[in-house]
Amino acid sequence: MIVKFWWKEEDNGRRIHWIAWHDLCKPKKEGGLGFRALSPFNQAMVAKQAWRLIRFPNSLVTKVLKGKYFRNSHVLDGIAGPSCSYVWRSIVWSLELVRKGTRWRIGNGQSIHAFHDPWLPHPFSFKPIGWLSSVAQDWYLAHFIVNSQ
Repeated sequence: MIVKFWWKEEDNGRRIHWIAWHDLCKPKKEGGLGFRALSPFNQAMVAKQAWRLIRFPNSLVTKVLKGKYFRNSHVLDGIAGPSCSYVWRSIVWSLELVRKGTRWRIGNGQSIHAFHDPWLPHPFSFKPIGWLSSVAQDWYLAHFIVNSQ
């Protein structure tokens, strides 16, 4: 609706773009109108729902989505198949945002893939790299923990 107001369509089907959308979304202090960029806002709201799937694994919605879309994996490894629902496709779209802010708590290391999951802190790449990473793709951190240390 906002776009239709600012970018009116003429009778001949041509549109006049008086100002670019990214300029409209700039803060008023920077010469914009302070509109909210809707796509990042929407992604953040859907990411919040994806985070709820992680935080509440026993909720009904998590159980239903897990049974249908990520039965043998973690929600962060979810992919959008060709016939998935709009809800799941939106959650998968937001997972990149969730992954950027997610780090693992090590614990006993039995649920963290050593060379796949982002468990190392900044400034590293969050995943170890080395000769062992090509040999031990399916190893968990528990393989490297000795006497709970």
